[in-house]
Amino acid sequence: MGVGSESDNLPWYSGKTSARFLAVQGAYSMMFSSYSTEDLDELLEHLCEMRDVLGLGRVDKRLLTKILGSMLSKYSEIDAIISEHISKKWTMDRINLISLSVMRAGICELLCFNTNESVVINEYVDIASYALEDAEVDFVNAILNKAKVVRLGRGAEVQDLVSNGVALLPKSC
Repeated sequence: MGVGSESDNLPWYSGKTSARFLAVQGAYSMMFSSYSTEDLDELLEHLCEMRDVLGLGRVDKRLLTKILGSMLSKYSEIDAIISEHISKKWTMDRINLISLSVMRAGICELLCFNTNESVVINEYVDIASYALEDAEVDFVNAILNKAKVVRLGRGAEVQDLVSNGVALLPKSC
């Protein structure tokens, strides 16, 4: 689709896709605010407000909570994976911030969850295509495909948080 699409409406009706879109928004927010796992509720509240502004419908709250919690706890591992797969001539600082946000959320899901790799990559590439030029979308796709072999941890710490009722989305979301 690319930037400047005919429609300003977000093209997603799936709760999981909406959760992934908000996870990308969360990854972007993390670059400007020093969130930690203790701040997960605050970040989720911020994203709930954003959901309303963007007019998103259903959001899979459990998936969003798991992705964000995992991203917060594995931030440095995720960035190490990205660094490992970009050209040696590049640094993380050179990557477009939206591309970086999409890659962080996508790699987090590849790293921490059992979701089919093709589903994860397709979803995040679709999200990237909503906000980025084709060359950037191709870059995101390439990095996610290179990183798909990395599957560690499976997000056990976040599952514990969700199971214990901590860090759940506010009811208003």
